[in-house]
Amino acid sequence: MASGSSSSSSSSASPSSRRRHFIIVGSGVYGASTALTLVRLGHRVTVLERSRDGYAAHDSASNDYNKIIRSDYSNPHYRHLAELAIQEWRDSPLLSRYYHETGFVLASRFNQEEGRKYVDSCLSREQLAGSQRRPYEIKGQEGIARAFPSASHAHLGTTIKGLGETALGYANPLGGWAEAANATNAVLDEAVRLGADVFGGIEMAGLILEKDSTGRPCAKGVTTSDGQSFEADTVILAPGSWLSSLLKTCLPHDQMWHSLPHGPLRPSGQVVMTLQLDSASRARYANAPVVLDYSTGFYVFPPNADGIVKCAIHGPGFRFPAPGAYSPTMPTYGSSGGAASIAPGSLLSIGSEWRGQLQPLEHIPEDTETLLRSLLHDIYPELATIPNSERRVCWYADSSSLDENWLLDWHPRVGNLFLAGAGSGHGFKFLPCMGDIVAERMGLAQPSKWTSEENPWKQHQERVWTLQYREEVAQKGKAKEVRARL
Repeated sequence: MASGSSSSSSSSASPSSRRRHFIIVGSGVYGASTALTLVRLGHRVTVLERSRDGYAAHDSASNDYNKIIRSDYSNPHYRHLAELAIQEWRDSPLLSRYYHETGFVLASRFNQEEGRKYVDSCLSREQLAGSQRRPYEIKGQEGIARAFPSASHAHLGTTIKGLGETALGYANPLGGWAEAANATNAVLDEAVRLGADVFGGIEMAGLILEKDSTGRPCAKGVTTSDGQSFEADTVILAPGSWLSSLLKTCLPHDQMWHSLPHGPLRPSGQVVMTLQLDSASRARYANAPVVLDYSTGFYVFPPNADGIVKCAIHGPGFRFPAPGAYSPTMPTYGSSGGAASIAPGSLLSIGSEWRGQLQPLEHIPEDTETLLRSLLHDIYPELATIPNSERRVCWYADSSSLDENWLLDWHPRVGNLFLAGAGSGHGFKFLPCMGDIVAERMGLAQPSKWTSEENPWKQHQERVWTLQYREEVAQKGKAKEVRARL
């Protein structure tokens, strides 16, 4: 997408018919989806992005091969939203081509009591209205054969073979994965087609602030590192893991830094490994479900159209290396030094040190790839021996409240400044609706199925998606022990 180029149903019409100009900083899930909704509502939209082509930067979470699409949450609030979002993934003329409904399998080997509760909660809930594809517990060979393609049956690892005996788990046919970068870029392209302007290669340096009649500072635009100025009625900051650092640069004296010294979200580096499959292996695992090991947080995708399999550990991530300046290539990782490594195969240790950890660990261990291969071996043994791999860091934007609730709120002390982020590793699946939710939170659109009075979680949303909530949590020293996305 050239710099400055302009070229599913949205929320209902805005309560205010006045056409306004919005600057959106960031073209990832939050930025692209919000741009599309606002331009559909008739507003003028300017998107500013660090990457030179204007699409989500290579080091952002939105620029990825794939992301999990599922509605399996223990948190009923996000489960409700995810069920609605999956319907959009299935039906959207824009996005359905990037959605692959191969199913989702969860297995649990350790802490059977906790795993049992989670499995039961997912099996007991109702599915989408009109859907006949219900989740089912996997108990032995019949369930395994139903969940996995027949060509893979002779090549499954001990975790999968043990379902119903040494492990418990379930399959949900209504879920799978989506092509992350392709889908996010398609949303941005549609916004451009409808009139949005996108400027690439932009490094935001500050906010243009003017005081209103009460003396309150109001955002009127942004300045850039190369001396440019972009003015608008409202600024929306949606830069992913860079949100806190941008706020620190723009508003260094804001009182939030007293209660939230690290800002409203905390970046955490998540290590990802991808493997290139040959044609035979690609055919064997085609249309396999996404598999998540609840005991360790390890998950693995089926191969994409290019035969690439991605796997990672869903955990607290790492503080270092931290998100840095823009790079035109995907950031790779090695050891970031300083920390004792986690012994490969020590799964009980992984369970307590990774999955139970709320704060990001300090450094990437030296043997992270060995660890990933060890966990992959327990799912698909033959894939764990593929010699060549690509390794990268995916930056999560974790909520500072450590409960993984999003931040969708007006800044309480700066007018015309809206903050959108803290996806906490589970924001992407809501790409079809995130822009609608943001517009409704901003008061630009009538409440819809996402935030209407009929939504049983409306009050919950209004509380936990605010900056004030994060400040209150920090002051009380509270942090939930169970990550909302699991």
